Amino acid sequence: MASQGLGAIKGLHSLGVYHVDDVTPDKIREAVRAWLAEGYSASTVRKRLTAISFMGAPVEGCLPKLPKPLQWWLNPSYRAKAVAHLRDTATMAPHGDARLVLADYIEWVCVTGLRVEESLRLRWRDITFCPRDPRLPEDMYVLIPGTKTVASQATLPLSREAGEILLRRRNADPAAGPAGLVFPAKYRVLSTLWNECRGVLGVSDVPTATLKSFRRTAARYLHVERNMPLDVTRQYLRHSSVHTTTGYLRLVGGYSAEEMKRWL
Repeated sequence: MASQGLGAIKGLHSLGVYHVDDVTPDKIREAVRAWLAEGYSASTVRKRLTAISFMGAPVEGCLPKLPKPLQWWLNPSYRAKAVAHLRDTATMAPHGDARLVLADYIEWVCVTGLRVEESLRLRWRDITFCPRDPRLPEDMYVLIPGTKTVASQATLPLSREAGEILLRRRNADPAAGPAGLVFPAKYRVLSTLWNECRGVLGVSDVPTATLKSFRRTAARYLHVERNMPLDVTRQYLRHSSVHTTTGYLRLVGGYSAEEMKRWL
């Protein structure tokens, strides 16, 4: 912060400002334009303005807007690699059962878009079809009590892919009653195992490669792969604003030429 403060002071000096009482919003905006023109990043400029604010200068309204970075998502190749790693019998210890839970959890969230806490609180009584029946009916629903907002409380239809995952979970834990958890594992354990997967995928240094990235993956799956209209996707993910949904779709890698050709 000291180096940023020194840089800010030098920048203001170049504009003929030598005392904090002479610093005005117009002078700060002029300095910001000069710094950006010189090639300084928006984050560096913000740090300089923060340093100036510590000196008592008014910086409100002068901060440059930072571009929102693209978000990481679990693309099909990464997903297959992570799930295969978790189901590999050679890597089962420790947390063998939790590894299988995480593998199913990853696939579940990537097609349903449920939030982390919603999935981990999900119980068999919240599912409308009988998991013991190997036949998958067309009408399958999940009751989501909601853990974030009132709008997040919903009963959502499930795809056949989601139903197949639920059947696999039931076969893995046939003794679980209606009150039993569909994904019986602690968040802490799943987070630890996912960090291991991040190492396998080579994304340990990617800050947005978290358990929450699967919900972004679901947004892409629903909107692009299943051709769900944008506002329907918003409603399915239970976003209050479509802007949130479009933010979920600004993902690393964008879209391939083959994907674009589907719409031409």
